[in-house]
Amino acid sequence: MDSLPPLSALIASLAGLVACLAIYLGAQRKGWIHRMAISAGVAVVLCISVLPYYLLMAFDNLGNETYETAFIAYLTISAASAITALSLSLFLLWSHWRTAA
Repeated sequence: MDSLPPLSALIASLAGLVACLAIYLGAQRKGWIHRMAISAGVAVVLCISVLPYYLLMAFDNLGNETYETAFIAYLTISAASAITALSLSLFLLWSHWRTAA
């Protein structure tokens, strides 16, 4: 029996699903909140796509202050965009269900 994937891969997969949901819901209508949902989803996808590069660089450059600052900024942007995509997705789902009822 194979072992489960690492926790980071699971989190990246969940963040990718949230990004897809944000992009899908944002594309349903026009408006500033829908555009923000699309932008947040795209930012999450971009952060996920460069994640392996940054993880490899982090292990190669342990102790380098310049790189650590950039890595912390990357993690901050990733977390902010994922939280924004999740909250906008939940808001759009809630507003869709509220208007449908």
